This record gives sequence, C-alpha cells and structure tokens, in this order.
Amino acid sequence: MKKSMAVLLIVTILSLTACNIGSEPAKESREGSFIYIVKDNEVTIIKYDGTEETVIIPDRISNKPVACIKDKAFSACSHVKEVFIPESVKRVGVCAFDDTEWYKSLKDEFVVVGDGVLIKCNQTSKDIVIPEGVKSLSSTFYKAGDGGFFDAVIYLPATLKKIDDYAFYKAFGHIIVCNTEQIEEIGQSAFEDSTVDRIIISDKLKSIKDRAFATTDKTVKRSMTIEMTGGGYYVGTQKKVKLPFATSLGKDIFYGLDGNMETVKFEDGTTAITKDMLTCLQSFAKFFIPGEVTCIEKDIFPEGAIIYTEAGSAAEKYAKDNSVKVLILPESFKDRALEKLLIPAFLSADLEFTYDNMQIITSIQIRDQVEGNVYDHYRVYVIVQAATGAKGIEHILKQDNVKSLEDLKFFTKLEYLLLESAIIDGSVDCAVLKSMPALKEAVVNNESLK
Repeated sequence: MKKSMAVLLIVTILSLTACNIGSEPAKESREGSFIYIVKDNEVTIIKYDGTEETVIIPDRISNKPVACIKDKAFSACSHVKEVFIPESVKRVGVCAFDDTEWYKSLKDEFVVVGDGVLIKCNQTSKDIVIPEGVKSLSSTFYKAGDGGFFDAVIYLPATLKKIDDYAFYKAFGHIIVCNTEQIEEIGQSAFEDSTVDRIIISDKLKSIKDRAFATTDKTVKRSMTIEMTGGGYYVGTQKKVKLPFATSLGKDIFYGLDGNMETVKFEDGTTAITKDMLTCLQSFAKFFIPGEVTCIEKDIFPEGAIIYTEAGSAAEKYAKDNSVKVLILPESFKDRALEKLLIPAFLSADLEFTYDNMQIITSIQIRDQVEGNVYDHYRVYVIVQAATGAKGIEHILKQDNVKSLEDLKFFTKLEYLLLESAIIDGSVDCAVLKSMPALKEAVVNNESLK
C-alpha cells in the first residue's frame, strides 16, 4: 500500500512539474537597450528604452534570429529619428514604431522593412495594389491616412499568405479586399471594428482566428460580405458570408455583427451532411437545412443545436429520431412581396423567420412615413414586435406591391396591424383579417378594418 502511494505521489509530482513547465511565460532578458524574449528559438523585441536617435536592431541576439518587434515596442521614443531593421524580422506588432519621429517621417507609398513587412501605406488612391514581395502586414499599417482608405479596393500580393493579427483593426472607409486566393490564415482581430465591406476568399483558407471580424460598436448594425469560390456554407441568415467547411474557426469571430451570425445555412442543392462537414462548425447553434438533403450522419451536431428545416423533410425526421430540437420553416408565402418585407424585420429583432416566431408577433407596421410628415419615396419602414418584447425595425428598398394578406393567418397572436404604404396594393385582399381572433385593430391604407 505504501509503495503504491509512493508511486502515485511521484507520478503526481512529475505531472505537475510538466504542467508548470508548459505554462511558464517566456523570460525577459536584456541586450543593451533592447528587452526581449525567446520563443520557438526566435527573438521577439518587446521594448526599447535607449536614448539614441539612430537605432540599429541586430539580426541576432544570443545567437538566435530577431524575428519579431512586439506591439508598442518603441512607445515613448519620440527622440528616435532613424531605425535600421534587419531582414530577419518577419513580424511587426501594433503601433510598434508609431511614436517615433522616424515612422512619422516615412513618406514612400509603401514602406517595406525586414523580410517583407509592410509597416506603412501612404497611398490614397482608390485602387491600392500592395507590391509583390510583401509577406506580412504590420498591424495598423494603414494608419498613415489616419485610419482609412475611403472607398478603396485593396489588392493583396501573391507573396502574402496570412492576413496578420490586427492588420485592418479599426480601419474605416468602406474597403474591399481582393486577390486573397493564396491566403491560408486570417489572424486574430484582423478586421475587428473595421468598415471593410467585402472580402473575397478561396477554399484554401485553413483558419480564422479569434474575433477576426468582430465589432464592439453596439450603436451601428454592421454587416460584412465574404465571398468565396467553390462549395461551402453560409454564416448568418443574410447569406452574405460564405466559408469553406475545412476552415478551422476561433472564438467570437463574428461577435456583434448583424445577421444572426451563430447560424449556419447549407447551400441549396446540398443532398448530404457528413461529419467532416461539421468538424469545424461545433461552435454554431442553429443549422438551416434545405429540403433536398436526404442523408445526415448520426451524432454530428453540437449539444444544444437547433435544426431549421421544411415540414416532412429528412432533416425533420433526423431531428426527431435523434432528439435534436427542430423548428419548421414556413413554406414560401403566397405573396412573396410580403415575405420579403417581413424577413429583414424579423432578423432585426433577432428572430428567425419560422412558424413558431410568427406566433409570438403581436404587432406589424409597414409604412412610408418615417418621422412626422417626412416620407421616404425609395424605402419602406417595417416594424415587428413580439410578446416577448423583441422589436425589429428595418428600412427596406421598395419592391413589388403586396397584393394579398392571406399569409398573415400564420400570425395567430397578432393584435395590431398598420399598413400605410404605397407598396400595399390599392386592391389588396384583406379577407383573412376577419378570421384572426386576436386582432384588435387593423388599418390598411387609411381604412380601419377592425
């Protein structure tokens, strides 16, 4: 018994020792005015505290290559007028040199240092072609123009394989990023809080790191379009973001974005859903599965998943047979114009467009009047409100006229209806309103019907 306890104690001590070794932070060391750490046999300079106006960064320290300049390494170094960076440097962190007089004086269109690191872009044209040879985008390289490129299209070089951490962090100006066929990784917070509108990717993308496209501005409903070639799946209910199945995903990638970004939508035409397809999708909660799907592998959805599908589909049967929650999507409305008006307002209220959610809506308003006597001649103002307090408001571009209200029969708890818009046809069929017992008030084109 004592011998067994001794063996157990030794194993426990060894295990704890191994854990401690793995979790120890890299030790800080000094070489002249440089404070640095060593990780993976490479040197990262984390701080310069010298007083020299001309700084020569060594290519090696302790016989190891200097590969990285960390975030704000030269903060409070306004006295530095010249910096020489060796070719061994592969990465430059956030605002590493921003405080120096040297960085502020750089006026070339593209300032590339070290082993192809773009640290500053002074170009202000609408088409920005980053030169070949650039292998890394220094975080906030665009700050030369005080944060924005303004309606620019940015073309990435074939030599760039990764969009670095914080590369476009807080960049603004309605930017489109192209030539990304070679990109294999999008780094942490690469586009966080930016107004990059559109990115084109390929199925070569291997990973997207934490908070890559997140937004923290709760006052603005920000959306993003990510297009790709080849088969994949859509993230969100607006079908604006498409990703490859094999791309690994970090945490909170789409945090704060508009469009219910915890949702996966499989492409129309998908006939089978396999374990391999869902390997990287375990962080999602909602899965929209088209009726064409006839085969689904067992036990592939994450715990707590909800399947949205059509009545009578193979996905509905799968959900019931495997104790997965299922919500039935409505068939196409008889009046598609009414459906197109309501869906965005539902999404604005963080409600999926399902039969279940239709039955908690208590109020619908569709009108042209925005405020007071102000009218919008190009958009229609749509409001839905639920018994739970959820409320969605959207301005939607005008489209075909609504000619029938028959589809409102699905809104069994609807109490208030106001339709005051030129988009509501003058001869709209209102017969269904008489058979809606919860409806207390209905006004259609200035006429009270209940």
